[in-house]
Order: sequence, then structure tokens, then C-alpha cells
Amino acid sequence: HCCFGRTVRAILADHPPARGHRARVHVFRVGRAAADEFERWVASDGLDEAGRARRSDELKSLKRTIDQSLESMRANTEWVEREADGVAEWVDTALPAALATSL
Repeated sequence: HCCFGRTVRAILADHPPARGHRARVHVFRVGRAAADEFERWVASDGLDEAGRARRSDELKSLKRTIDQSLESMRANTEWVEREADGVAEWVDTALPAALATSL
């Protein structure tokens, strides 16, 4: 039996979050560590062939979910890197004006 919550917490403890350009490396390391842990889970516990096949199917489903999450994180990181200056400029100009008119 595997407790994924404990495993994910341990992975994140080993790979604390990063900011800026290091965030992309962080996403890769966390994803790789999770994939490695799932691979060990599939092969563990002395399961027979049918049990390993069931675990393999479960892993494929989990991997899809993880891949989608990692892709979302990559896209968000790229967006922040690409748009940070424009958003900061907008906040500096539009937000004070909006606050002034609402008071």
C-alpha cells in the first residue's frame, strides 16, 4: 500500500519551491521525482503479473494527471516570465486610477 500524500510531501520537502528562472527547473525536478516514485510503486510489493498490470494502468492515469499539471505549471511560469513587465506597468498605472475613482 502506498500513501501518495506522504510521498508528495516528501518530494516537495526535498525540492523546495523556486522563483523566477529556477521555477522551470523546480517543476522538472518535482515531476521527475514523482515519476520515479510512481515507477517504484508499480514494481513493488511482490505483486503477481495481474497486480502489476493493474498498477501499471493506475500509473498511466496518474501520469496523465501529473503531466497535465506540469504542463499547466510550465505555461503559467512562461506567461509570468513573458508578461511580468506589462502587468507591473498596468498595475502601476491603472490600479491607482481605479482606486481613486472608487473612493
